[in-house]
Amino acid sequence: MVLLLAALLPISTWDFSTSDHGFVSTGGTDQWEWGQPTVGPTTTNTVWGTRLSGFYLNDTADYLEVPMSSLVGLSRPVLTFSHWYDVYQDDGCTIQVNDGSGWQTVDPIYGYPDPALGFTSASNFFIDSAIDLSDFGDDPQVRFALTADETHSAAGWYLSAVFLYNGDPAPPLISDSTIPEDTQNLVGPYIIELTAIDDYVDPDVSVVARFNGAPEETFSAVDMGSGLFHAEIPAQAKDTEIEWYGLASDGTSTSRWPETTNSPFRVFLAAPTNLEGPNEDRLIARRVNLTWTPPDSPHTVVGYQLVEQGLEDNPLVVGNAYANVELLPDTSHIFTVAALYDVGTGDFSESLELDVEVPKLEELDPEAGYQGDQLYIYLEGESLYLLDGVTEVEFDAAIEVLDLSVFDVQQAAILVDIDEEVEPGTVSLTISGGRGSFSFDDVFEVLDGADRPGIIEVVPSKITQGKSVDFEVVASEAFAGEITIDAGDDLVLTSEIEVDGDTAVFELSANGTAKAGEHTVVLDDGSRLWTFEVDVQEYQVPPQRFCATSTEHGWTFLILLPLLGCRKRD
Repeated sequence: MVLLLAALLPISTWDFSTSDHGFVSTGGTDQWEWGQPTVGPTTTNTVWGTRLSGFYLNDTADYLEVPMSSLVGLSRPVLTFSHWYDVYQDDGCTIQVNDGSGWQTVDPIYGYPDPALGFTSASNFFIDSAIDLSDFGDDPQVRFALTADETHSAAGWYLSAVFLYNGDPAPPLISDSTIPEDTQNLVGPYIIELTAIDDYVDPDVSVVARFNGAPEETFSAVDMGSGLFHAEIPAQAKDTEIEWYGLASDGTSTSRWPETTNSPFRVFLAAPTNLEGPNEDRLIARRVNLTWTPPDSPHTVVGYQLVEQGLEDNPLVVGNAYANVELLPDTSHIFTVAALYDVGTGDFSESLELDVEVPKLEELDPEAGYQGDQLYIYLEGESLYLLDGVTEVEFDAAIEVLDLSVFDVQQAAILVDIDEEVEPGTVSLTISGGRGSFSFDDVFEVLDGADRPGIIEVVPSKITQGKSVDFEVVASEAFAGEITIDAGDDLVLTSEIEVDGDTAVFELSANGTAKAGEHTVVLDDGSRLWTFEVDVQEYQVPPQRFCATSTEHGWTFLILLPLLGCRKRD
């Protein structure tokens, strides 16, 4: 309870920071002292207290008497005092008054914390209390009494100031009865009920609130009787932070609850709970399944928004309490989820951080190929864990992997055959092995085969069984590098291959038993397989001729030559 006494001035003031003001210590051990304490309250001012340098003594009753002046002419004398106490639970601090009939313990306005012991246990800080002296005549004696048993003790009782008033210096006593907690109520109102009483008049009670740090607004409380006051704060939108406190006034002074802080509550939409993912200590994956528990809310959930820290502008929206999430390399892998309600987006859940290693495809060269192409693709990445004989690579379209060469755990080359009928566009790649399967979406593009590079000229285009021929092959673009040739079993490369840009020159020899007809020759320049056809022609054995030149009978033979169909060979 906070005292605001600006409207009423004291008749007498005893401020112990300047003087002991003639207060008198009496009792069994005479342990009341004036000065600066080294135990008890934290203060640099001088005070009256029980043993300033140690705990109070046991098994005693000690008093501090007030040098009262006459109360003649005062219609309502009230003594107030600011005090701090820390006494053992079986000991107590009280105020005693003697009106000539003997000392008697007097209850302060609004009573003692413990009716039997008075002020006991600990106040924790300086508080204000008041005693109404109206019923004790014009010249009462007043004293502060500390009573201790024979067992334990503590820091004691300390007074910083005492005041005498004529009137009503004690503010109303205000406390909470019903206070709002965090709520999903978006239609309001928010009910606050406070208990407030005053020793002299009926108090006025109000509630002061601020919304999201805006200027304060005041709401009057209605007196419901028996000291109960009812106030209403109007409905607020979700994500509104409300801080409030109550005030009770008797026209002279005002008290506040809470005493020094504000009471907060928040209007919100509940977050999902139990966001969970794979429970492996060290996960290697490009996709994971995340699940969560739907929120407890009176509002309708229409979906969920899953967000990765650092990628808040790219949320994943799903309809149910689970999601298959693509993981990206070099991101936080810290996720949180919020419910999407029919009335707006709710709070985000507690975050989930995945201990995950995300495979990364850093290079795919080339990144495109044509319908009908046969080409090498070099791939390199991180956390791929490639292993010869274990790793497999496949595309999600009609692209056949003809060969896979693993260089190390992060690098490999694949030879692919792109079907002539596959649809142009981007396709995905999946790498499978001992550490799992990792898919990389839309990393390779199939281009229209009409633009595919190819062999545009082969000179000559034929070869005879058993013969050797120099071929000149011209491509539609420059060869990528050195060439190797695969001409099958019937044709053999019998020379060095000379490459000049888009032209390759080499010699092929046909076996004497080579099968007649079209033979496919494959040029491999390390990047693409180029193919062309060579027509192997059957060797024709020349017919046997019996021809001669003239002898002494030459004229006879010359006449017969045309008839025999012979001719002289070169």
